[in-house]
Parts: sequence; C-alpha cells; structure tokens
Amino acid sequence: MLKFHALNLHLHPDWTLVLSAALPASLLALALALCVLSYTLRRGHRAHRAELARIFEQLDLLRFDTQQAAATSAPPHDTAAGFAGGTDADTALLAAVMAREPQLVSGAGDYYAAAQLAARGSSAAEIANRCGIVNGEARVLVALQQARARRSSH
Repeated sequence: MLKFHALNLHLHPDWTLVLSAALPASLLALALALCVLSYTLRRGHRAHRAELARIFEQLDLLRFDTQQAAATSAPPHDTAAGFAGGTDADTALLAAVMAREPQLVSGAGDYYAAAQLAARGSSAAEIANRCGIVNGEARVLVALQQARARRSSH
C-alpha cells in the first residue's frame, strides 16, 4: 500500500487505494443522512397534520356553538324596526332584502341596508340614523354611490 523509495524516505500513499476505500464510506454516510432526513420529514408531516386536525376540530366546535347560540337567542335588534321614521318603501325594501338573505339580519345587514339607502340617494346622516352605523361609514357609502353614479353617467 505505501511505497518507500530507497533514496527518499517519505511516505507516498497510493491515491487509488485511498479513494477506493473512501467512496463506499462516503456513500454509506450519504445513505444514512438521507434516511435520517426522510424520517424527520415524515415525523414533521405527521405532527403538522395532527395539529391541523386539532385546529379544524376546534373551529367546528366554535362554529357549532355559534350556531346554537344564534338559534337560541333572538337577534339583538331588528334592522327593519330600526327604520322607524323611514318611508314605507324603505321599510318594504329592507324587509324584502332581509327575507331574501336572512344571514344579513345581524351586523352585516345594517351595512347592506345602508348601501341600499345610499343607492336610493339618502344622506349620510339619514343612513347613519336609520341603520345604526357610524357616520363616517355612512359618508363612505354615499361617496362610493356618488362615484358610481358619476362613472355611469360618463
């Protein structure tokens, strides 16, 4: 394996033998590293799936609790009743919208009704009073409706 030269007493390794011995060792180390990486990825994937399943289960439970609470309690206020002082046409329009889209009865229904009033030309103060939304939001709805009207007129 090692050759000695008669005049020179330095060791000169035979590189073909060194490399032929190092190649199987490096391949074995690479295979071991790939196995460890594969195991780690599978374990992480399983943990991630279990965590997602737990989160979705909690979301389902929250959704079920919310549905039960909504079914057992009456809505905090009736949007059509908040239209007192409005015209009969406005009240009828809101009642028709609420009958067609019952999920809008709470919170979001106020905004939908406010958008309908803005489309009919109501002022921001009137929309805020009738629908129970903030004055700034009513002004934004009126501004959006005016922009739509300007765009459609051009």
